Amino acid sequence: MVPAGRTPLVRPLSVSSATSGNVHDQRAVFIDSVGLHGVFGSPGRATATIILAFARANGRLGPRNNQLAEGLRGAGFATLLVDLLSQREEGDPALAEDVELLTARLSATAGWLGETLRTSALPVGYLGNGLGAAVVLRAASTQPRKVQAIVCCGGRPDLAVSSALSRVRAPVQFIVGGRDMAGLVASRDAMAHLRCVHELSIVPNAHRHFEDPGAIDSVAGHAAHWFRRHLS
Repeated sequence: MVPAGRTPLVRPLSVSSATSGNVHDQRAVFIDSVGLHGVFGSPGRATATIILAFARANGRLGPRNNQLAEGLRGAGFATLLVDLLSQREEGDPALAEDVELLTARLSATAGWLGETLRTSALPVGYLGNGLGAAVVLRAASTQPRKVQAIVCCGGRPDLAVSSALSRVRAPVQFIVGGRDMAGLVASRDAMAHLRCVHELSIVPNAHRHFEDPGAIDSVAGHAAHWFRRHLS
């Protein structure tokens, strides 16, 4: 385990299937307590559930987001992709940048997961990108017993604010593209306020959205390795 404050760089990893079951099978879900849409999928014998939180509408349908989720399912995790904004709300700039609102919705989603799905007894991890990186950290700061591990993929984790970051207790991994200078700065700014175990992983030659060939597979490998270490 990496001591708090240390941020080693980790080489790219690949994902290999560690469980039986069809990792491609997914189904639409509706989190009625907050009116959010999501997509849930689980391999045959999941070891934990990862909530992939998107601070926008239709993030759950994005090809790279689904490729990442599929990689996590191939590693043995159930996945819940959830949009924290509706299509109508995304047109409102104030709502699209309201970290407090999005945090409350993610927390409610985690509560719904614990009461509704058959994986409710499993450990829970959060994964966020873009503004979602700040949201998962903020939510974890208010739910020390709900979430056991966090992955932030680039984005703006620094927007979680220092007081919230200092209260995070779950281990945090930051995954950043080697060519994403803004993401590196934002991640290091966030790490300066953390008091928990954390790690910085670089995907060489990748840009902000990991659209480069093989980049998403590397992200999935890093994330799967982190979740295996901390959600066992």
